[in-house]
Amino acid sequence: MSVAPKLSKEVKISMVLMSVVLGFSLAFLFPKHEEFVATGDVVSVEELGIRGSVFFTYVNSGVTTNLFEKLAFQNSYPDVEFTPISPLEYAYYNEQLEEMESYKEDAIFNAVSLSVPEESSESNILYSRVSEILEHSSLYSGDSFGLMVAIGLFEEWNGRDYSRNQSLLIAGTGTINSDYTVGEVGAIRHKLLTAEQNQVDIFFVPKHREYYGETKSNQLEAFEVVEKEDLSLNVIPVATLDEAIDYLENLYRKKGG
Repeated sequence: MSVAPKLSKEVKISMVLMSVVLGFSLAFLFPKHEEFVATGDVVSVEELGIRGSVFFTYVNSGVTTNLFEKLAFQNSYPDVEFTPISPLEYAYYNEQLEEMESYKEDAIFNAVSLSVPEESSESNILYSRVSEILEHSSLYSGDSFGLMVAIGLFEEWNGRDYSRNQSLLIAGTGTINSDYTVGEVGAIRHKLLTAEQNQVDIFFVPKHREYYGETKSNQLEAFEVVEKEDLSLNVIPVATLDEAIDYLENLYRKKGG
């Protein structure tokens, strides 16, 4: 017959503490997916190698996979908002990430081909310019800067400075399609808040051409955010690149070129 040795008080306390630490570690690292979005910054199209005066807006967004990551983002971005997502939604999100690069390539190609003068529209010039902008935009994902890239290229090829030497801060968001139309984007609220934080004067958003059931159009949501948050920027909805250019050209002429 043998008798199991008794554990000392110190060993018992150590085991309890280890269990607590292990429990907290498992809780912090247990898979839990949440989509997040927070304000970001406005970026000059000059950073994309474009000789224009306008800015595009980006937000900080992504998906956290556990509580530890969530707390880290909360510490980095005080205004961050989280939305729980299911495993199926998480898988779909990852698929979208893989497609974002192709969306960005399409947006840049459309912006270049729609903005370049006819005399410079040879395919080798177009693809060379697209490649240059893609190289400069490696830090950014998605296609929501398409409209502002197109406006910046129009400035570059037509010798315009719509900001009048940065006396006006012009920014915006929206995809650009091959038929000149401006497409809807996500995170409108946080993009507007980002623009306001950066003292943007004029902010372009996609103009709604149809309603999507219970989903608000970018235009409707933008106006609601401006009113609710008492923003001072001037929101300009546009359905096409031509509408945006016409607005800026009228402003340009009123201010004496």
